[in-house]
Amino acid sequence: MIELYAKTKILLAVALAMGGAAVGTTVYYVEMVKDPEAAVPDFTGKTKTDVESWAKENRVSSSRYSFSYEFDETIAEDGVLSQSIPAGEMLGRENVLEVVLSSGKDPDASLTFPDLSTMSREEIEKWFEDNGFTNVSYAFAEDDSVEAGSFLKASVEAGAQVKRSDAITVTFATGGDGADTEITVPDFSTYSYKNMQAWGLTNGVTIKFVNEPSSTVAKGAYISQSVKAGTTVKAGSTITITLSSGKATDVVNYVGKTKKEADAWISNNGLKAVYREIYSTSDAGMIVSQNPSSGTVSSGGSVTFEVSVGKVDVTDFTGKTKTDLDNFVSAMNAKYNSSAKLTVSYKEVESDQAAGTILSQSVSGLVNPGTAVSAEVAVGKKVTVTSYAGKSLDSFRSYLSSLGLSLGNVSYAYSDSVASGNLISNDTGTYSAGASINCRVSNGAYTWDPGSAAKAGQSWSSLYAASATARANGYSLTKTDVESSTVAEGLMVSDCSISGKTIACQVSIGKYVTVDNVVGKDKDAAQSLLQNAGLSVTLVEQPEYSDTPAGQIIGQSIAAGTKVKASTAITLTYSKGPEPVVMGTIPNFPFNSLYVGATNQNEKMIGYMTSELNKAGFYNISFVKSTSSPSYGFVSMKTADGADVNPGDSLNVKTQIVVTYGEPSNG
Repeated sequence: MIELYAKTKILLAVALAMGGAAVGTTVYYVEMVKDPEAAVPDFTGKTKTDVESWAKENRVSSSRYSFSYEFDETIAEDGVLSQSIPAGEMLGRENVLEVVLSSGKDPDASLTFPDLSTMSREEIEKWFEDNGFTNVSYAFAEDDSVEAGSFLKASVEAGAQVKRSDAITVTFATGGDGADTEITVPDFSTYSYKNMQAWGLTNGVTIKFVNEPSSTVAKGAYISQSVKAGTTVKAGSTITITLSSGKATDVVNYVGKTKKEADAWISNNGLKAVYREIYSTSDAGMIVSQNPSSGTVSSGGSVTFEVSVGKVDVTDFTGKTKTDLDNFVSAMNAKYNSSAKLTVSYKEVESDQAAGTILSQSVSGLVNPGTAVSAEVAVGKKVTVTSYAGKSLDSFRSYLSSLGLSLGNVSYAYSDSVASGNLISNDTGTYSAGASINCRVSNGAYTWDPGSAAKAGQSWSSLYAASATARANGYSLTKTDVESSTVAEGLMVSDCSISGKTIACQVSIGKYVTVDNVVGKDKDAAQSLLQNAGLSVTLVEQPEYSDTPAGQIIGQSIAAGTKVKASTAITLTYSKGPEPVVMGTIPNFPFNSLYVGATNQNEKMIGYMTSELNKAGFYNISFVKSTSSPSYGFVSMKTADGADVNPGDSLNVKTQIVVTYGEPSNG
């Protein structure tokens, strides 16, 4: 035990003695192993922070992993889109893990602006939020004709194309009742952007946002507000809130430089790079365009670079098929943001090679984007087909066989000039070997005997329907309209005339009547006259009285002399006659002593006389004031033409009666 202790002390002393020399070696060793190999996890569904945490836990230095960005419609900002090393594989000491992150929705993508008038306020807010719009202001205007909160207008018309980054103002109604309500403005420094908007919407106050760069305030954070906290404002007021756009970085244009150089600038300035690979005439890895290419960009903002992958590598498809070349061009045009823009055209060439074989191709290898590729494609030997009209179907079939062709569709038709079984026509022209050729064959002449269907008394419509096939094969069927009091409408009045393929028929249109003039006749006599002529008569009394004797016809719906079909309806209007006279007796009332000395004497007199005259049936009454009369009260009662009216007189109740009463001007 004592011996072991001694040995331990010796070893410890040696270790201490060597300590100074060992320090440098130890430090060097740690530096050599600080980036060990590490298994790469599946970062799908994870974020940039998760990647950085993994790197820290596994002692992976920042030089062995990199980030780039792409716009994405579904994955939130900083979400992982892809990784260069598959999950489960090792990150070797010489490897670099390239992780592509989402930069969120593309702010410059164009969307179709909806019709906001059909949406509620909540639906409008949700549409902007769901579609990633970043510069929307909600304004308010007084309008008591609609419900508060109703949409009034937008700064963009429905159907227009608008970018997510465009400044858009949507105006809602405040309504009339709350316009004078005083609202206390809060301190917005503790509010989020969304909460600021929500406060404005809730209180009917327009919140307007402006951005300015700041090296001390984080991007998107509050800087100031145009109305101090604690101030009261009314609905419809506007408050401008200034938010930080982050530290402003001067943009360096990297067009013509490498992606590696752009990456270093992006990393040093806390920016995000969105790379779009495209075919171009520049060398692979070179920046060919940049947005923005000048000005400033806020801290954390995105810069989009188009990076060249070089020229388009076109394969030579000589000896392969047209389908192979078509598929290749389609596939190339779909790659690298559809930047190849290749086009292909074909020239058909007769050849012993199989139809569809590429015989030659204009270009192959590395070509510029947008190159037009032309190719010659085999169509096999071509033969010319001539007309075999008038010859038999069998001979035509043999003819086609001798040309290396086959018989296609055979249709049949009647022909007056081509014998049955012979060709009326066939496809002609130049065709490739093996093509199918169509033809039409004669059934011979078409004959049709209408028989009894074309006899007198038969239906024209039935004959016409039965002649459909005949008319399609050269027959003509005509009709002449004939009035007849004995043959019903639509029937033949005689046998049809048949001459070869021409059939002519006379068809009854029934009995026709010339309308008599019955104006001025008695209604009963007029009705009998027209009914006997075969018309259907309706009598209608004139609604107003007239000087024409009652029952006399004053109008007819069909003018005299018009020729119409028998049984046609006609309306006769007859007079109601003069208005009957109704007599009434003027009541007996004490005119001179009526309400004498009473307060409002004339007013009471007028009321009393009106009531009494109305009871007697007289309503056409007027009262006229006479200021020249020496006293109040009744003066006279006359008809409109000046005749005196006295109690007991018998008059037509419609007679106008004028009552004059006195009302001295001196009061």
